[in-house]
Amino acid sequence: MDSRTGIWGAWLQRTIKILASGYVLFYYSEIVFWARIKTEDTLQTITGGWLLYSFAAWIVLAMMAHFRVNSFPGFLSLAACLAG
Repeated sequence: MDSRTGIWGAWLQRTIKILASGYVLFYYSEIVFWARIKTEDTLQTITGGWLLYSFAAWIVLAMMAHFRVNSFPGFLSLAACLAG
Protein backbone atom coordinates (compact mmCIF):
# COMPACT_ATOMS: atom_id res chain seq x y z
CA MET A 1 0.00 0.00 0.00
CA ASP A 2 1.30 3.43 -0.92
CA SER A 3 1.51 5.63 2.17
CA ARG A 4 0.49 8.70 0.16
CA THR A 5 -2.85 7.29 -1.00
CA GLY A 6 -3.95 5.42 2.11
CA ILE A 7 -6.15 2.36 2.21
CA TRP A 8 -9.07 3.92 0.31
CA GLY A 9 -6.82 5.26 -2.42
CA ALA A 10 -5.22 1.85 -2.88
CA TRP A 11 -8.67 0.20 -2.93
CA LEU A 12 -9.91 2.73 -5.50
CA GLN A 13 -6.86 2.19 -7.72
CA ARG A 14 -7.30 -1.58 -7.58
CA THR A 15 -11.03 -1.29 -8.34
CA ILE A 16 -10.38 0.98 -11.34
CA LYS A 17 -7.75 -1.43 -12.70
CA ILE A 18 -10.13 -4.38 -12.34
CA LEU A 19 -13.07 -2.57 -13.98
CA ALA A 20 -10.84 -1.27 -16.80
CA SER A 21 -9.42 -4.74 -17.43
CA GLY A 22 -12.94 -6.16 -17.38
CA TYR A 23 -14.09 -3.57 -19.90
CA VAL A 24 -11.23 -4.38 -22.25
CA LEU A 25 -12.01 -8.10 -21.99
CA PHE A 26 -15.74 -7.47 -22.50
CA TYR A 27 -15.18 -5.12 -25.42
CA TYR A 28 -12.95 -7.44 -27.39
CA SER A 29 -14.76 -10.65 -26.43
CA GLU A 30 -18.32 -9.45 -27.05
CA ILE A 31 -18.56 -6.15 -28.93
CA VAL A 32 -15.74 -6.73 -31.42
CA PHE A 33 -16.62 -10.43 -31.82
CA TRP A 34 -20.16 -9.56 -32.91
CA ALA A 35 -18.84 -6.48 -34.81
CA ARG A 36 -21.69 -4.41 -33.35
CA ILE A 37 -23.94 -4.12 -30.33
CA LYS A 38 -26.75 -6.62 -30.86
CA THR A 39 -30.32 -5.33 -30.97
CA GLU A 40 -31.36 -7.50 -28.01
CA ASP A 41 -28.61 -5.98 -25.83
CA THR A 42 -29.81 -3.61 -23.15
CA LEU A 43 -27.91 -1.45 -20.71
CA GLN A 44 -28.57 -4.09 -18.07
CA THR A 45 -27.10 -6.96 -20.11
CA ILE A 46 -24.09 -4.89 -21.18
CA THR A 47 -23.41 -3.83 -17.58
CA GLY A 48 -23.88 -7.41 -16.37
CA GLY A 49 -21.46 -8.70 -19.00
CA TRP A 50 -18.93 -6.02 -18.10
CA LEU A 51 -19.14 -6.93 -14.41
CA LEU A 52 -18.82 -10.63 -15.21
CA TYR A 53 -15.68 -9.99 -17.26
CA SER A 54 -14.42 -7.72 -14.47
CA PHE A 55 -14.82 -10.60 -12.02
CA ALA A 56 -12.78 -12.79 -14.37
CA ALA A 57 -10.14 -10.04 -14.59
CA TRP A 58 -10.07 -9.83 -10.77
CA ILE A 59 -9.38 -13.57 -10.55
CA VAL A 60 -6.54 -13.35 -13.09
CA LEU A 61 -4.99 -10.26 -11.45
CA ALA A 62 -5.26 -11.84 -7.99
CA MET A 63 -3.57 -15.01 -9.23
CA MET A 64 -0.85 -12.93 -10.90
CA ALA A 65 -0.21 -11.11 -7.62
CA HIS A 66 -0.28 -14.32 -5.58
CA PHE A 67 2.21 -16.15 -7.80
CA ARG A 68 4.20 -12.95 -8.50
CA VAL A 69 3.87 -13.20 -12.26
CA ASN A 70 5.65 -10.27 -13.88
CA SER A 71 6.32 -11.41 -17.43
CA PHE A 72 4.24 -12.19 -20.48
CA PRO A 73 5.33 -15.86 -20.66
CA GLY A 74 4.37 -16.20 -17.00
CA PHE A 75 1.00 -14.64 -17.76
CA LEU A 76 0.43 -17.10 -20.61
CA SER A 77 1.34 -20.02 -18.34
CA LEU A 78 -1.07 -18.77 -15.68
CA ALA A 79 -3.83 -18.28 -18.26
CA ALA A 80 -3.31 -21.81 -19.57
CA CYS A 81 -3.57 -23.22 -16.04
CA LEU A 82 -6.74 -21.23 -15.33
CA ALA A 83 -8.30 -22.26 -18.64
CA GLY A 84 -7.88 -25.88 -17.67
